[in-house]
Amino acid sequence: MATYLPGSRIEVVREIRRPARIRVALLDFDGTLSLIRGGWQTIMLELMVDVLRNAAPGEPQEALRAEAMRYIVELTGEPTIEQMRALSDAVARRGAEVESPEAYKERYLERLEGTIQGRVDALEAGTLAQDDLMVPGATGLLEELARRRIACCLASGTDHDQVVREAGILGIAHCFDAGVYGAVAAPSVFSKAQVLAELRQRYGLAGPDLLVVGDGPVEIVEGERVGAITVGVASDETHPGRLDADKRARLIAAGAALIVPDLTEQTQLWRYLESPAK
Repeated sequence: MATYLPGSRIEVVREIRRPARIRVALLDFDGTLSLIRGGWQTIMLELMVDVLRNAAPGEPQEALRAEAMRYIVELTGEPTIEQMRALSDAVARRGAEVESPEAYKERYLERLEGTIQGRVDALEAGTLAQDDLMVPGATGLLEELARRRIACCLASGTDHDQVVREAGILGIAHCFDAGVYGAVAAPSVFSKAQVLAELRQRYGLAGPDLLVVGDGPVEIVEGERVGAITVGVASDETHPGRLDADKRARLIAAGAALIVPDLTEQTQLWRYLESPAK
């Protein structure tokens, strides 16, 4: 049976050492703070299924969808090129003509760009506000971290220049005094494990000094590995604020200590983190 903090939707999966004295926070971007790319999984899934169907026209479509979704889910949080590399490998295994991961990535980004631009246009036209393109409570979380003088780092598998651009569009680029990290051309140059290692060295952190907040398994796995406090954001990006049960299960499996459906319940979260364990 799930355990929740009193009067909240914050699920305590496992107890952490308290009171927490957090000095640095690493936050994921897409699906954790930003909804500019909300629905990207569906767009990537459609591309992957189209490619796999052409490579294996005799295979059941549902099997192809399940295979594609596995690549998306297992690699969420990694640079996008890793998902495209999995797709390229899947086509090659079927003996079909294969494109490079970079070519598949370009096709995916072309499809996604229309969605992104439509939201940016609506923001500029005033029909959407910045908070409409953010996970509920994201602005409040960033403000609270700043008030507590907790250094913030933004780390995303999205291309670095796009992370910088979209954080600027949302008006939150200034919040990340510990740096903004996104995927770059050479995958070996970027990983969330590397970012966490750099933060720990730069700030002299022990595990519980570090807070990791994300909606993907990668940052949660890496955060748990170094003993950080891990908060999994299991938000339904189509209906922000609702709990995504599949995302919740993946985040728990990855090692999240806490699960939240959004970022609105600041008071209850900080009261828990800063209170002595019973």
